[in-house]
Amino acid sequence: MLLVLCVAAVWATGLAGYQSNTGYFSPLFSPDGRTIYALRRTASAATLGFGYEFWTPPALVFVRQDRSALIAVSVEKGAVTELARFPPSPLAGRSLRAYRNNLMGSTSAHLRWDKARLEFEVAVTRHDEPRSRSFTLRGTWDSANGRLATTPEWQEAYAGAGGLEPEQLSGPLEVIAVPGDGGFPCAVVTVHRETAAVRTILATSRCRAKYQHDITRAEVQSLEYRTDIERSVTINRTYRELVARHVASGEAEGAAMLKANKEMERLGYFPRSPTLSATPVPCPSSGASDGGGAARDDVFDISDEEFKVGLFQDIEAALARPGEAVDKGMGAYILHSRFDTSSRLNAYLSAPDRTQFVVKRGAACWRMEIRK
Repeated sequence: MLLVLCVAAVWATGLAGYQSNTGYFSPLFSPDGRTIYALRRTASAATLGFGYEFWTPPALVFVRQDRSALIAVSVEKGAVTELARFPPSPLAGRSLRAYRNNLMGSTSAHLRWDKARLEFEVAVTRHDEPRSRSFTLRGTWDSANGRLATTPEWQEAYAGAGGLEPEQLSGPLEVIAVPGDGGFPCAVVTVHRETAAVRTILATSRCRAKYQHDITRAEVQSLEYRTDIERSVTINRTYRELVARHVASGEAEGAAMLKANKEMERLGYFPRSPTLSATPVPCPSSGASDGGGAARDDVFDISDEEFKVGLFQDIEAALARPGEAVDKGMGAYILHSRFDTSSRLNAYLSAPDRTQFVVKRGAACWRMEIRK
């Protein structure tokens, strides 16, 4: 009896226990919006130790199982179909040291449509000392044939996929993975754009216990990315259309892309590139100083030979079109063993507040202005 009471006390304090969790990651709509695809991870483990971060050492965790699968969920009926079950992760059958927020390692997962193929990536990371280790599984599901296009295998590698996908939206609906415990999203919901209605498509029993009510808009609003996704879709579509238009008019693809880039900047879709402009000014008198006796450090005498070898192509372009903004070369000016102008100009422009300098070419001078 005493033994039973001791075991019960240890279990109640959390010193020893058994954890099981299921999470749904990276939900996406099918192209027709009738199905939601997601990656499901199911893991269980025995734990020994409290594992409260900042308060106790990490717990010792014995991972019993760790499986991931690609699933499909009917939007209308909520019926779940397991499309592919992947091999156990390298964490299965192993022990690790972890804290309560990631007892069975952390997870990242991503789905992405490539025409009729659904590319997937699942990664699990164990964060024990002396260094964390990540294991990743990648593959492709062919929706036309209803089977895996490749045989996925776990490899030790960091996750490479991520970001927002257009198929997180389908008409007025946005699909969202709802946060759960231990880094396992515990539900998949949709949010309606006009009505703000939240509908739970799929949820674990732990999720229902965690929220104890229907999941509300307030609980998922911070996870909505409709505005960002729609802007990204618009940007990609506009860029493709601009490139295609220039190619159709006879431009080579490279030139078409450069022109499209500038138009995207003008439309406000791409950040504007730095520009450089030249304005003719009187040359400083010989020996001019900054007023304290020191020679001015903002005047750079550039020889024709330096222009000829291509050290200052953007400056040369600006001098050829005074008053017109031209693209500013990215990065520092190229150094040359015979000239020190590049190194002096690079040092001068390294200060972030310096946007003007004077170029002397022969007997003429120009004030150069950089707009960032």
